[in-house]
Amino acid sequence: MCAAKIYGLLDPKSPYYDPAFPRPIRLGNGKRGAVGWLASEVHEWLISRPRAC
Repeated sequence: MCAAKIYGLLDPKSPYYDPAFPRPIRLGNGKRGAVGWLASEVHEWLISRPRAC
């Protein structure tokens, strides 16, 4: 996924908002520091998604 899609999943104002999407974890200092996600949480989120036929 592109960054815009990921941040859309996190933004309650976005039509793509998904409250089940894992929250990012700050990896650096400051407001604009790097973020990451726990692979296990992302994996669980992917499994919970409906599959396309």
